[in-house]
Amino acid sequence: MARKKVLPWQEEFDWAVVICSKIGCTVERSAADHEIAKVKGDGVSLVIYPHKTTAGHHHARVRDNGSKDKQAAARVMMALERGQGLPEKEAFQVCYSCTFSFKKLPSLTEQQRNEVKL
Repeated sequence: MARKKVLPWQEEFDWAVVICSKIGCTVERSAADHEIAKVKGDGVSLVIYPHKTTAGHHHARVRDNGSKDKQAAARVMMALERGQGLPEKEAFQVCYSCTFSFKKLPSLTEQQRNEVKL
């Protein structure tokens, strides 16, 4: 019996599709070698890319890619990091495995940061 071909980062891609579809964004595989996928929405442009820690662990990171609506981008980034919309077991795995982590949220004022709600 032939094995089903699994694309690199397929699980993370599938999670991103589920999470982002529930908040009005689309996720498309990226053709670039250094990117996993691109997330697009109304005023939102994010990139999901592979990251290797100094300890040798691999996980997916998210960064802003020139989003026009920084608050919406921050909401999507936080939803990805928390695994919002996934079944409980998968959401726990996403949340506590550094999947969809980010270095920093898009530039927001303190007031905007306090207003960001999921």
